[in-house]
Parts: sequence; C-alpha cells; structure tokens
Amino acid sequence: MPTAAGWKDGRESLQERLPVGSDYEIFYSLSGPHAFFGGLVLEGLAEQINLAVRVYGQELGLAPPLALRRYAEVRRIDVHVLDLGDRNGSAADGVHIFDYQHFGSEGPALTLAISNDWQPPNRTPEHEVFHAYQYAYTFFKNPWFLEGLARSMENLFRDGGWKNEPLPDNDEALEAVLAESYRADRMWNRLALLCDPGCEREPRTLHDGCEESDPPVCGRALVRPLLVALDIADDQAADDRDLSLTYWPEDEQRSEENEPYMLEALADVIASRCPIASNVELAAFHDLLMQRVDTLRRDARQQ
Repeated sequence: MPTAAGWKDGRESLQERLPVGSDYEIFYSLSGPHAFFGGLVLEGLAEQINLAVRVYGQELGLAPPLALRRYAEVRRIDVHVLDLGDRNGSAADGVHIFDYQHFGSEGPALTLAISNDWQPPNRTPEHEVFHAYQYAYTFFKNPWFLEGLARSMENLFRDGGWKNEPLPDNDEALEAVLAESYRADRMWNRLALLCDPGCEREPRTLHDGCEESDPPVCGRALVRPLLVALDIADDQAADDRDLSLTYWPEDEQRSEENEPYMLEALADVIASRCPIASNVELAAFHDLLMQRVDTLRRDARQQ
C-alpha cells in the first residue's frame, strides 16, 4: 500500500482516461513526466487487461474483485500509467479516493500502476490484475503466495510457459520455497500442471473461444478453490489472533504466523481437487504440507 507523502499527486495529475470493461479505467498522460506512448500501446494495455479479466473470470472461475466482501463498496479499479523508475508495476490493496485534476473525484477505488515505459506483450498488466483478485479473496500476502502465484498465472498468456521442477520432497526444500517470492512460481506451475492433467498450455488470446469441449486452462482445478479456502482460513486466523475481519495491518498480512493456515488450506485443496490417489508426487507433497502444519502448530503451543 503506498504511504509516502504526496504519493497521489502524480496519479491525480494524469490527463487522459480510457474505460476498460465495467470495472477498470486507465488514467494516463501523453506529455509531461508521466508521458505514455498512447495509440496502439494504449490499445494493447486495454486489450491485455480485458483478456486477464476474461480468463480469470470465465476460465479460472474467479469472482470479480469488486463483487467480493472486502471491496463491496469500491466503485472501480483505477489503472495509473506512471513513471515508476525501475519498477514495471504495482498493485495496492488499500481503498483510496482520488481527486483528479481533470476529472474530479468519483468515489473509492482500488489502484494498479503500470510503468509508462510499458509495451506489449510484457505481462505486467495480467500480473497486477491478478493481485486484485488475491487481495479481494484473502488478507494473506506472504510473498511465496502473493508474487509466486501471480507470476505463475502469467503463463496463461505467455508462449513457452509453465517452466517447473519437482515439488519439494523434504522440509528443507519446502522452507526454501516459502522463503522465495517470484521464484516460488515454479512450485505453483508444477501444481497447476499436476492438478489439471491434460490442461491447455497454449497462451490465451482475445480471439479464443470458451467452448465446454475445450481443455481447461492450467490452474483451473487449483486456483479458485485455493483462494476460496484462504478466504475461510484468514477468518480463522483473525479469530485466533484477535484481528479484524475487515482490516489487517501490513505486518500481519505478511507474517510467518500465516503459514500454518495457508499450508493447511493448500493441502486441503490438493486432497480434494487434485489426483493424489494416482500421483505419488502430489500425495507426498500433501503429506509434507500437513507435517509442516503440525510442526508449526506444535511449536506455537510451546512458546
């Protein structure tokens, strides 16, 4: 969540706007410190946001962020095209009201940011849009989940994606993944492929149909059930740790204390949605997760 003084100034000075579907609006400038290319590049940004929304909704089965409890009062998701220095993009989970110099104030909004140096086919828009779904479903923001899964979902739109490696098979290997951020994508890629045998690995485009006879996209069996399970799990964590059901401080969202809740939710989804009876690797990983959960809870009781 942006907190630096004056962080809204550049966003509120953006000079142009472009609605994208019913929930998103791109704000940009064609001149000044945040000048964007416009034209075909702007069209490409809008197309990639539209495609992400379609794939996450229609093919993964996710509810729109603004339809879920956390953001029920939010009017829109504002996408700001800005000079972000060496960053490609960002996504904030907080709700803000922007008073745009050229458009006024239109109520509470979520905000995504895209670098004004962005050009297609870079997958930053799909990555940042996926964060909005993660935030809407759960308060958990541990990096191995937040960034690792978001990077994994970029493969839905990328040629030659779904690079993966065997799932962790011991506690040391699992700890290494849980210490990762973006690089945890290899674990999520592997789970997406193993939980959806025969899933469609080709990248999605705006011209694809969504026929019932088509193979499911990779991640269909895993992602929505996991986010739903994490939505339930963070309520339990809030109750156990005397946290609000509507707001968690940033340090709580990223706390290692989240791990037993998250890992148990993941294990439950693997058991119920993935073919562990016929896949030794999945079954062993499920057991490893539950062993880790038991260890974490035993250690917590002894403190």
